Amino acid sequence: MIKRNRGRPVGTGLNGRTRFLSDSELQAFFKCARKSKRDDLLFNLVLFFGLRSREAAELKIDNFDFQNLSVTIRGLKHGLERSYEEVPSVLWHKLRMYLKIRKGHAKNPYLFPHRFLEDKHMTPTGAQGLFLRICKKAGITAHSIHDLRHTAGTRLAMMNLSANRIARHLRQRDSASSNRYVDLRDDREADKTIRQGMGVF
Repeated sequence: MIKRNRGRPVGTGLNGRTRFLSDSELQAFFKCARKSKRDDLLFNLVLFFGLRSREAAELKIDNFDFQNLSVTIRGLKHGLERSYEEVPSVLWHKLRMYLKIRKGHAKNPYLFPHRFLEDKHMTPTGAQGLFLRICKKAGITAHSIHDLRHTAGTRLAMMNLSANRIARHLRQRDSASSNRYVDLRDDREADKTIRQGMGVF
C-alpha cells in the first residue's frame, strides 16, 4: 500500500520533491498548445487557476460571467468555491476565440464537451491525454497535468505570497498543502544566499 503525504496526490512527487514545469518547459508547452484554441484555453485555465484535471473538465460556460468579467470555480476534495474578479483580459480573449469554434455543441452546458456524448463533459483522463500529447510534441517528459497545478502554486510562492493566500487562490480549505510551495521558495532563496555568501578556498 502506498503511503500518501497530506495534500500530495499519488504520482506527483519525484524523489520527495514537488514537480512543476520550468519557464522554458512552459514556453515550449504553450507554443504547441496554441495550435489548438481549445488546448490553448484549457491549459491556460489550468495554469492560471491551478485547476485539478477534474475541475477543468467540469467547467461550465455559466462559470464565466462575461458581464462582470468574473469566473466562479468550485474546488474539489473538500475545497472552496471561489469567484475570481481580476482575471487577465487575454484569458477572456482566448475564451471568446474558443467559443466561436465550439458552436457545434450549443446544447452542452460544459465548456469542454465530451467527444462523443453530447451532454457530458471531457473526462479528466481525456485532459491528461491531451496534456501528455502536447508534452510529447514539445519534448517534455516526466510530467502530468497535475504538475501545472504545482506550477501555479510555485509561481505564486515566488511572488512572496503567504501559504494562506496561495491556498485561497487554489481553493484549498487550509494552508497545509500550500506550505510546500513556500518551503520551495525559501529553499531557493536559501540556496542563493549560500551560493553568494559561502567562500571557496
